[in-house]
Amino acid sequence: MAKDFERMEDGNRRANPSIHEVSDPARRVFLLGGIGALTVGALAPWLAGCAAASVRGPRIGFKSVPVSDRDTVVVPEGYEAPAFAAWGEPVGVPGNMPEFRWDASNSAADQAVQMGMHHDGIHYYPLDGRTMLGTLNNCASGLTPWGTYLSAEENWAFYFDGPDTRDADQRRWGLLRTGLSRWGEHDPRFDAKRHPNEFHRFGWVVEIDPYDPASVPVKRTALGRGAHEGARIPERPIAPGPGRFVQ
Repeated sequence: MAKDFERMEDGNRRANPSIHEVSDPARRVFLLGGIGALTVGALAPWLAGCAAASVRGPRIGFKSVPVSDRDTVVVPEGYEAPAFAAWGEPVGVPGNMPEFRWDASNSAADQAVQMGMHHDGIHYYPLDGRTMLGTLNNCASGLTPWGTYLSAEENWAFYFDGPDTRDADQRRWGLLRTGLSRWGEHDPRFDAKRHPNEFHRFGWVVEIDPYDPASVPVKRTALGRGAHEGARIPERPIAPGPGRFVQ
């Protein structure tokens, strides 16, 4: 289901354009045309010599998809996008693989051995006779050159219940009076009226070593705080394994 941004509180009080304004398809086409014309004009002498080589190069091999703002996955003609590790799918515990129930009647014990939802970053680490433990509400992914995993705490402010009168810092981060998940009704930790400091513990990039079950995840505060979508190091990783974790 698409988010209704008109009903969500605006945590950005500045005059900067929103992501929805700068990501408008028509604007992207305009910028592409303008920047493309400038680039071609500046590089024309060099492009002439490369034209013949470009024509002989291999083509992509599939039709491009049209620009769209629909809330759906669109793939080229002839391709498929099947769900991988779908919500409710058993994680593979022998003898304990309950079927997902669309009426939300799965017990907590069932859900403990089923895939969760809204995970948008997965990286496979082949583990030999070890148990990998996860974290809660971490978003996206990133493999480091030394074999650890970077995960970001995204949209953390929405899990808290805020006071009726919120201070400037709480408003800036988008703290709601009633959290979207209503966790504050069941766990006082997420009630910012009773425990205001808990609100400041989240919003960081977390480094996890999946090869060392005794290691403790580290919040890399030097990378800054925000509603991070993810963290990625664009380098070729070294062979992962024990002893690669850097404190």
